[in-house]
Amino acid sequence: SPSRHEDLEPVEWVLGMMSAKDLNGVLRELVRPGDRVRAVPVSHPPGWHVPADPAVISAAARAAGASQTWAYASLADALDALQPGQPAVICGSLHLVADIWRLVQDR
Repeated sequence: SPSRHEDLEPVEWVLGMMSAKDLNGVLRELVRPGDRVRAVPVSHPPGWHVPADPAVISAAARAAGASQTWAYASLADALDALQPGQPAVICGSLHLVADIWRLVQDR
């Protein structure tokens, strides 16, 4: 039977998570063949859970079926790598929301 996703456009994901979360489970639910994942670090308060390494996220995304993956040193680097006007879904840790907010305020 045909996949329920077969006629959807590939998604460009910008993803940052904490290491204590179920990375593989999240990626299994999100990523479809053809999707692209840009993995980013997430800031966190001292003493809190450690963020997942972007290289680990990138490798897991590739294993989950993403057609292309990248690991970035910062959220800003990942966003700068997007083509102008290119839509992207930014998701993962709520700490990433704070990172986005700070980035928007600084620009």
